[in-house]
This record gives sequence, C-alpha cells and structure tokens, in this order.
Amino acid sequence: STDSSSGAGLRLDYTTALTDRLSWQAGAQSRVNMDSFASYRGIYSEPGTFDIPASANFGLGLAVTKEMQLTVGVERVMYSQVAPFTSSALPSRFLALLSSSASPVFAWQDLDVYSIGGLWHDPQFGDLSIRYSTREQPLPTSPLLQQALPEISPRNVEVGYAHGLGQNSTLRLMAAYVPIEYIPGIPQSYSLSKGGNQFEWGAIWITSF
Repeated sequence: STDSSSGAGLRLDYTTALTDRLSWQAGAQSRVNMDSFASYRGIYSEPGTFDIPASANFGLGLAVTKEMQLTVGVERVMYSQVAPFTSSALPSRFLALLSSSASPVFAWQDLDVYSIGGLWHDPQFGDLSIRYSTREQPLPTSPLLQQALPEISPRNVEVGYAHGLGQNSTLRLMAAYVPIEYIPGIPQSYSLSKGGNQFEWGAIWITSF
C-alpha cells in the first residue's frame, strides 16, 4: 500500500551586508503540522505523525576573496513542540522502558545546531560548498531514556554544488557523510539520513517565478 502526507508552514529569511566583506542572515520557520500516515503505525497503534518543528537561525558570512566566502551559523530547533512517534525502529532497550510500569515521560529536547562552512563561486562552473555541523538528532528529556540510546552522531559533513540553468532555474546537488550511526525513529533537523556511517545524496531543481 502507499500513503502520502502534506502540510503547510511559513518561513521568513532576511540578509543584509554589514560591510563590504561581512554580512549577516537570520531566519525563522513555523511548525508544519503534517497529515498522519494511516498505513504506518507505531508500537501503540497510533498513526505515523512526523510534524516538522519550528526553528530559528542566525549566521554570519565573511567574503575572504571575491570567489570565496566563509560562514558560521547557529540554529535552534524546537523539537519539544512536536509529539514524539513511538516507532518500532527505536532501540529495544528504549521501547522496553516505555512499556514498563515506571515509564518515564517521552518527549524531545530542543536542539541547538552549530555549523561552519565555506563557499567557492565561479561564474562558469557554479557554486561549490562544504558545511560541518554539530549533532542534528535531539535527545529525550528523560535522563533514563537518554541512557537507553546508543551513541548519537556528534557531527556530520555536507558538500553541495549549485549551477544555474538559464535565468530562473538552479540545479543543486548535495551529499552528506555521517560518521556514527543515526538512530532510526529519532528525527533530524534537516538531514535526510536514515542509516548510519554512510554517504547520502540528493538533488533539487529550483525554478523562480
């Protein structure tokens, strides 16, 4: 069987130059309430709900040369606002605690993600970027549940390439490497990763109108 989910939200971004070489950027995104997946259910038979949490971010950019830019950023992801999904993909020790008579409260902590990156621009070749960021999976609010989880990846590395296709279109290619296993069933702030210690990639075609 197949299933689909949709939702709507609002995102605002603002960027401006402070000097000829220094700029700053800020953004905010509302929570996106996604439709439940009727054919995908958790261990308590609740339908699969994967709402996208609200977030806010701030960053600085420094133009080292005309072609090279360095960036630093921080993002706050409000995972505490979304209900966790008790997927069977969560570790068995974790699920055993939830099923016990002294079951702790299952909720996610908000998450801060820090990043540093570089961008190289060439008018003919396109844009080549690399980004290093800290942990992107939240932890449970309960210390007992935290102890039941294996080690979560403390970092990941992403590379990207963008090239204009005409006046209004852009092709973006992305690849990510996760050095330590991501835990299935625990959400990530933006990564598409569902496995661990692996490479992942994606492609986006953007059209402006």
